[in-house]
Amino acid sequence: MIYQLYPNTKTNSIPYSKYYSTICLDCLDSTCFPQLKMEYSAMIHLWKNQLDNDEWIGFTSYRQKNKSSFILSENNYINTISLLNDYDILCFLFLNFSISLSEQAEHHHKQINKNLEILFNRYYKETIPNSFFVENCGCFANYWIMSKQNFNEFMNWSYPKVKTIINLSKTNRYFKINKHQSNSGYIIERLFIIWYMQFQKNIFPLFYQHKYK
Repeated sequence: MIYQLYPNTKTNSIPYSKYYSTICLDCLDSTCFPQLKMEYSAMIHLWKNQLDNDEWIGFTSYRQKNKSSFILSENNYINTISLLNDYDILCFLFLNFSISLSEQAEHHHKQINKNLEILFNRYYKETIPNSFFVENCGCFANYWIMSKQNFNEFMNWSYPKVKTIINLSKTNRYFKINKHQSNSGYIIERLFIIWYMQFQKNIFPLFYQHKYK
């Protein structure tokens, strides 16, 4: 199932097809980082409670049609899901920039690379892959499908780091979380990119677009 996320009950969200299920982030009754109210909240909810029985899982949002034209439907379902036999990740929003992924992150979210460095070097003694500083293409917005095995790998790897980010957000203004903007949320989005680069996951772009920054 692909989980189509929307922020609250004020936002109307109609499933794109029978392969989509809508989740209201504000409606989640979760004890796991309830202050986030973002895509990762739904991932935790589904992962912790083992609510999805398919061999694969995907995420998107009610705004996907504004960003990506690919919709999983009866017409393309078999061909699309069969790609998981050869690829680790199928991406709804694979973007190609004129600058590197780290430069793009810094351009939109000041201090984010410094905070990623703090998180990885100081707290986890891990090295951010060099490809994050060199490559200019990436899978964005948590618009993807992958096997349940890969999903569990990602969650086991990222969950402790997100927990640290949440703790840091209480004392560090660069990790701060508030009602309207989550600096931590932007960091968490980059965790996905760093994870698939670190573990050399291969990606199939279901939708590809060039952007300047």
